Parts: sequence; C-alpha cells; structure tokens
Amino acid sequence: MRRLVDYTYYLTVFGGTVVPEAQFDTFAYRASLELNRLTFGRIEPRHLMPNSCYELNNNIKDAACAISEFLFNNTDSSGKLIGQVVREKIEQREIQYAETQQAKNSLQKSIDNIVIPYLWQTGLLSASIPFVEA
Repeated sequence: MRRLVDYTYYLTVFGGTVVPEAQFDTFAYRASLELNRLTFGRIEPRHLMPNSCYELNNNIKDAACAISEFLFNNTDSSGKLIGQVVREKIEQREIQYAETQQAKNSLQKSIDNIVIPYLWQTGLLSASIPFVEA
C-alpha cells in the first residue's frame, strides 16, 4: 500500500498545519491503510492520477490528510494511539483511559466519522455496491 497523499498536497491544497513534515509520511501511510480498510481496498492508483475525476481525487486525498491529522493528534511520543479518557477526577488529578479494545473501537469510530463527509457519495464506503467512476 502506498501513501495516498504527499506533504506538498497537505500544505498547499488541504491547508494543513498540524503534522510536521518530518512525521508526515508515517501518518499519511497509516491514514492510507485506514482508507483502504474503510473502502474495502477499492481505492486504486487510477483514482489518484491527474486525468481521473478531479473531485474524487481530491476527496480521497483530503480524507487522507484529515485522518493523518487525527492520528497525529491522538498518538503519544512513542507512536501509540492514545486511549479515550473515560473517567477524570479533578481534585486529585485521577485520569482513567479506556481499555485497549474499547479505546481502539472509539478511535476507529472517530476515523470512520472523519472519512464519511469526504467519501459518502462515491460508493467507496459501501460493502455491497460496486464502485463506478463517473
């Protein structure tokens, strides 16, 4: 699986400012894997070619940028995804994070919700309807 977006697109077209250039490739690759999962492997290199449908091309790349930012904001310094806070006690500063599977499910749902506005009309997100490029 190759990255679906590069840093130049992230800066100039998407207008991204969150992910530093030195770390962008890592997060763009992880975002590409997530998009591949959500689209059932239907994103093909032809969808990203300059002569492909411009709107579809940009929607795929924009979704990859948005996921990259989400992953960057929800990853600790060791590269692990941060779990969702499920309980917080203000006075003694007690914070409890969701269990591993619960946190993973929450993060996956968040990624799903990020992608839907970009790809909901493309057919790429449907498990039952084959994708047909206009």
